[in-house]
Amino acid sequence: YKTHFVSTASLDFLNQRTFLKKVGFDTFWEDGYDEWKKYTFNAAPDMALYEKTLDVVATQTSPYFIGLQTISSHTPYATPYGNTADAAFRYMDQSFAKFYLKLKKTGFFENGILLVVGDHRKMTPLGGDEYRKWGPSAEARIVAFMIGSGIKAGEIDDRLYQQTDIFYSLMKEFGSGEVQVLDQSNDIFTQEITRNWAVKNFTIKQQAYAFNLSGDTGLVDIPKREFTEDAGMFDKKAITNYLYLGLKYQKNQNSDDISVSSQTGTKSQTVLISHRGEHSDTSENSYAAFWKASKYDAGAIEFDVTPTKDGKLVVFHGPKLYSTTCKQIQKDICQMTYGELKECKLSNGEDIWLLSSRLPKMKLLAPLLFLDMKIPENSACKDLKPQELFAQAKEIVMNNSMQEQVIFSSDNEELTSYFGKDSDVMTSVDANWKAASQLLPRGNYMYYMAPYQVFTPDVVLSLKMMKNRLGQKIIPIAYTVNDVGVFRRLKKLGVNYVMTDQLLRLGEEDKK
Repeated sequence: YKTHFVSTASLDFLNQRTFLKKVGFDTFWEDGYDEWKKYTFNAAPDMALYEKTLDVVATQTSPYFIGLQTISSHTPYATPYGNTADAAFRYMDQSFAKFYLKLKKTGFFENGILLVVGDHRKMTPLGGDEYRKWGPSAEARIVAFMIGSGIKAGEIDDRLYQQTDIFYSLMKEFGSGEVQVLDQSNDIFTQEITRNWAVKNFTIKQQAYAFNLSGDTGLVDIPKREFTEDAGMFDKKAITNYLYLGLKYQKNQNSDDISVSSQTGTKSQTVLISHRGEHSDTSENSYAAFWKASKYDAGAIEFDVTPTKDGKLVVFHGPKLYSTTCKQIQKDICQMTYGELKECKLSNGEDIWLLSSRLPKMKLLAPLLFLDMKIPENSACKDLKPQELFAQAKEIVMNNSMQEQVIFSSDNEELTSYFGKDSDVMTSVDANWKAASQLLPRGNYMYYMAPYQVFTPDVVLSLKMMKNRLGQKIIPIAYTVNDVGVFRRLKKLGVNYVMTDQLLRLGEEDKK
């Protein structure tokens, strides 16, 4: 087979090109989209992907396998139909339908199969209903479907499959010569089931969950080849050997310059979070700083939000008006109305923007945005209630369909405890380790951020073993890391999310 991979986004992201070459793709199609408007990840929309794929199909004269990577349904939502989730999925559905009909006209389905599979569940906290319905397997459930000659239309297969089964099924169905697959693989084409269990979140983090259709779950310590939590009947020897051999294979295949994301198990480089934007030569928390962070390929941007006297939320650190044209004013921001604040400018000449105006313009700048809520400590501002301020910020995020992109944090303990109960948005704990170790298991928090000095081997090990209230792993974030030596130490510890004022410097170090 000739193998092709088609994407409208750069394959530099998450080291995809290295991975794809390693697994055997011959030809990459990631250029040639100049005439298309760019959206999320500076990528052309799905229709451009499909048109390119149809061009590739038309030129093939021998058996071929094409992998496609769609972008339009990925957050932050931005499509030709609009920037809401509804608009994104309408566009995704309609562009796919057009692709399918055009592909059908070529005669592709006389001897070909189209297989569509999600890479992971959406990156938002699990809702209570979802978890109660599916249990620990909820965060690993994805949709897949296939179309082709001999495949019965409309049939739903609820057997237990995992993504490795798709790989082995394709090899058995279409491979030539001697094809070797794991004995314990379920065939999506013949529907032959040799394994009544599956594993989730299998990474080189040394642990994995096993579960079956009965709802039984078990936590496996992979190097020890034993179950550390056992809540059901499993073929323990088969599962532990399966995971151990997979771990050994991954370590042998893993290139030195690729790490593993603690969130999804995807091979990736460190996620560098630009602290208040890249502000080395401009104002922090300014659009210029955010845009520059995006230009330098920040994995995320952190910014501050603080309230005014009249309850407006502005993008600024505070509490004083430092680095502005009003730095001589002795009042805290919470003692000034937004009307008064509008008279002030950032040192680079930009206005101090409302969150409601600034946030939509940040949508395409980075995959993740960390919103740090500053709660006034000035007794003159006690009428500004943390929960009400959070509700206002949450409404702005939800109205812009950015709940899968924005992560809330605050050093205010009351607010942190409150938004940890919220299942609509992503949240982080920003506290010392003693307080955090109490909060994290009781809330829906997905992240724990702290000064880099907090992350000792013992703390990192404790975090790896810890899960939030919904059974999800906690992702550690170290701040503010500007020293290369500290950065190297954190990487060795497995802290892959790092907040920095030195985006370029650490970015270069991360590539070594």
